[in-house]
This record gives sequence, C-alpha cells and structure tokens, in this order.
Amino acid sequence: LKKSDIFQFRAPTGIGNYLIPYLSFFCDIPGWFKYGGNWIQKNPPLGYKFQRKFLKKYQNRKVTVNGKWDGSPAHIYSFENPCLNEIDRKKGYKAILDKSYKKPWTLCFVGRLGEKKGEKIFLQAAKRYPMNSDIKKIHIIGDGKNKDELLNISKDIDINIEFHGFINKSKLSLLYSESNFIVLPSESEGFPKVIAEASNFGCIPIVSNVSSIPQYIKDDHNGFVWDKNKVLFESFFKKILSKISSKEIRSLSINAHTFAEKFTFNHYIK
Repeated sequence: LKKSDIFQFRAPTGIGNYLIPYLSFFCDIPGWFKYGGNWIQKNPPLGYKFQRKFLKKYQNRKVTVNGKWDGSPAHIYSFENPCLNEIDRKKGYKAILDKSYKKPWTLCFVGRLGEKKGEKIFLQAAKRYPMNSDIKKIHIIGDGKNKDELLNISKDIDINIEFHGFINKSKLSLLYSESNFIVLPSESEGFPKVIAEASNFGCIPIVSNVSSIPQYIKDDHNGFVWDKNKVLFESFFKKILSKISSKEIRSLSINAHTFAEKFTFNHYIK
C-alpha cells in the first residue's frame, strides 16, 4: 500500500473482515471497494453481513455493487463487471448468424460445481423432463466437489451429457456458440459474468430471480427468469423447452446479444 497510488478491494472475502476496517481507518491513499456478492442477500454468512454493513455505514470511499437498489447511500454505485472485448462481440454476432434455431436444443451450464449454482437442480430437471428428444446435448462446464455426484445423476438421464471440467476462453466461446440455452438456477449470486458471456453468443439465459439478475434478464425478452420460491424448476423447464418456437428463440438470441453490450470493456471504461 505504501508503494501504491490507489487500491481496489474486492469483497466479500474472509480477510475482508480485517482489511476493510484497516483500509477505512488506517490507509490514506485513494481507493474503492467492489462488493461482488448479493448486495441484498437476506441471510448472508456472518462475515459477509459485517462487511456489507461496514461498507454501507462506515465508508467514505466509493463502493460498487451489482444492480441498482433503492435507498442506497450516495457512495454506493451500480457497476457492471466487464468480460467482453470487441473481438468477442464480433464472434458473438457471427455465432448468432450461424446458430441453429430448430429442435433439438443444446443446453449448457457454466460454473464451479458445488457452489450453490444450481447444477444439481438442472440435471434433476433434465432427468424428469418427459420429452428428451427436445434436447440434443447438455454441456457441463466447470469442476468442483459435486462432480462425482453429478456424474452419477447423469447416468440415469437419457440425454447426451458431456462434462468438460475447466476449459479456456476459446473453447468456452465455441460451446456458447453451439448452445441455445445456458441454464443457471443459482441459489445465491451477485451477477454471474457467464450470463453476459453466453448472451453475447446468442445463448439464451434460463436463470433464477436472485440479486440483480432480473434487472438485466427480462422474461420472454432476452431470457427466462425462474422464481425459485414459487415454481418447481421441472415445470418451468418443461414450459420453455416444449413450447418455444424457432422464431421466438432467434429473437431471444438477438436480444440477449444486444443486452451483453453492457458488459464490454468499452462500456466499463466509459
């Protein structure tokens, strides 16, 4: 810190319980805080709750969060996290032109397995979906402690499911280009960048209504939002995949690509 002109701190994280007070009271250089988790989470872990309260009430520096929330103090700013450059945008547009918009659909999940991202809910829904012929393939991208359990679940599903583990950006872009939907029924999120990444390639989000996600994904416009408190995911899943037409899915893909502009580095810099 003594050798730096400015700092940026990403919360919530375990060491934030010590460093946020330290940076607030004992550090004189300019800086800003990013809270990457769910800013309105009702029952966060105790450490997260402390960090959020400290950033809200005892902070003079700017704090950036996912989404816009009424009643926030003046130093709290909504700030989209960038993940796309101009080359990504061009590749995404080409993917939309080349993508198939006819059944059967290709679906994907992207995230660390076992971090409340909803991957188990996704596969259980696929298992119960009565019309497997609607689904050509499911890509599971990521790794983690739940992988073995998910592999066992997938053995009883009459759908081609491929587990890719962790992959590089180039291969991930190809899988986004191939997929019609990204399914992310998360229990807790800030705003996962994989939604913007997938949308850029016309891969339509099927997501849960947590944190700021519904502020960006509009039901039946650029994706589908699942109310995890009211609707069984299996029923929601069936409603979309069995009824959506090729014309509708193409329109949704284009709208998803348009929305992803908010998550470019150019937008971030401005």
